[in-house]
Amino acid sequence: MQSPKIVTCLLLLLAWFHLDAQEKKDSVKVSGVIKDAATGKNIGGIRVTYKDFSAAITDSNGGFVLNVPSPYVSVLMEGEGYQSKQIALKGRSHITTSLYEDTYTSFL
Repeated sequence: MQSPKIVTCLLLLLAWFHLDAQEKKDSVKVSGVIKDAATGKNIGGIRVTYKDFSAAITDSNGGFVLNVPSPYVSVLMEGEGYQSKQIALKGRSHITTSLYEDTYTSFL
């Protein structure tokens, strides 16, 4: 009676690997750097996401790599202590942007 359970588990595992491989095949790799708008220093620990498709966290140098379904989507960048920002890729595979601290307000 263990055989049907094992076969079912193996089939589910195989289906998951197939879907994971399909997602990667149909995606575009985007890289970038996020800086502090006031200081110009790179920011680590910022979340970079595209909907329910993928997510990344910036490293200590502010760098990230993210898979997206198209180079014409928008990605969201957010982190504790910083204002969130949505960036349209507009066909780019590399972006550099800055985030303002939560307390920043513009007088313009």
